[in-house]
Amino acid sequence: MITPRPTFLEIRHLSKYYREKTGWLSSNRKTIDAVRDVSLTIYRGECLALVGESGSGKTTLGRCLVGLIKPDEGELIYQGKNLLQLKESEIHPFRQKFQMIFQHPEQALNPRQTIRSALEEPLKVVKKLKGLPLKNRVEELLSQVGLSREVLDRFPAELSGGQKQRVAIARALSVEPELLVADEPTSSLDATYRFQILNLLKELQKRFHLTIFFISHDLAMVSAIADRIAVMYGGKVVEVVEESGFSTRVKHPYTKILLNAALPEEQSWIETDRASLIKGENISREGCGFRYRCPYVIEKCHTEPVGLKELSPGHQVACHQIEANPLVLEDVERFSEKWGEEK
Repeated sequence: MITPRPTFLEIRHLSKYYREKTGWLSSNRKTIDAVRDVSLTIYRGECLALVGESGSGKTTLGRCLVGLIKPDEGELIYQGKNLLQLKESEIHPFRQKFQMIFQHPEQALNPRQTIRSALEEPLKVVKKLKGLPLKNRVEELLSQVGLSREVLDRFPAELSGGQKQRVAIARALSVEPELLVADEPTSSLDATYRFQILNLLKELQKRFHLTIFFISHDLAMVSAIADRIAVMYGGKVVEVVEESGFSTRVKHPYTKILLNAALPEEQSWIETDRASLIKGENISREGCGFRYRCPYVIEKCHTEPVGLKELSPGHQVACHQIEANPLVLEDVERFSEKWGEEK
């Protein structure tokens, strides 16, 4: 039995749409569902990882959480308030509680600012620090992320990738957040630094009781840090499971693909392998978005939307076969072989 955990943030039916032209000379536009009707609960103090390939909507969802992108539909419930309905003057106190760590630390660092200036800025604006308290807090932040005072008067270009990411983490910590949205924070780093940054995040989470929303395509990274894992495909979350059961309990056909095939880091088969996806068939709001490539598709997959259903405590799956014939989804090896033959 899973012990109830306090809710930190509740995501309810969140959607974000984009419209783009269908051709250079065409006035017609098609709707791209970057995030489609996502509902998730993030528990206080946990690390919830969001996995999926490039273009699945992971980054868009993460940016919606920290206010960098405004969703078109849905709710974000924090401390009993829907953050998406608050006025600009009301939302400001909440924003500092939600901070983002970007895939490329350059996105958080001004190349013309020294590291000292980059760390002092939020402390002056948000925390109203100056003088000796400001100096001490900057040095404390550096110490917390494993950097020495020697980097203070350097510019970002003078630091290694790992050092820049540590500075970006320190800057995020400066306003004392409760949630860190870490968007592929290790993917741009050399292998040597990846697990160092991962271990740093785990250490900071424990030390400051942080909640982490960790976005990645790398299952090895995810398994090393996550308490729970949510799998995203075509803008929708298709499975949520405890990390301890991820390799043995998953049921959704797409999740099984992730487990049984190594994903390229820069280019996914979603974008290259099937013309049906390029034509936008997977973003149809009718039926399941995975139906055009799932070997277990049934009639209702084409006509009825599918949402997450609880399969067991802590395990949710969005698949019509769970209700129709759950035993069909048990044969992981046969599924992987069939997928490999089709590819």
